[in-house]
Amino acid sequence: MVKPSTPRARKPRLTQAQKADRHACYEAAVQCVEAEIDFVDAEFQRLRGRRAAVLREDFCGTGNASCEWVRRRRSNRAIGVDIDPEVLAWGRDHHIAALPKAARARMTQVEGDVTRVRTEPVDTVLAMNFSY
Repeated sequence: MVKPSTPRARKPRLTQAQKADRHACYEAAVQCVEAEIDFVDAEFQRLRGRRAAVLREDFCGTGNASCEWVRRRRSNRAIGVDIDPEVLAWGRDHHIAALPKAARARMTQVEGDVTRVRTEPVDTVLAMNFSY
């Protein structure tokens, strides 16, 4: 005897948008950290007559620009500040974790309000992709 088939509940299919990683999409759509850091390097050198070494990235999100900064030179250090712990965690997992160990040691994340966080003195502060 054959058992009558029971209709199976179908799993809803996810759309491409639902499958997409919103942080990766954001970076691809609005960031070019290589060009941003090229600009910071050139302008700081032009204005100050020396290279910047310590960068603070306010509203850093995933910390992509900060990671690019520490990749550039062994003397560079970066402090990324953002209020959102979820986006900071994504940045740790996808960008900071991909850095060589020595570069990771020169990268600091701070969870907090950029208007209230106090850090060591820095050479330059970035607030990219933020609507002033």
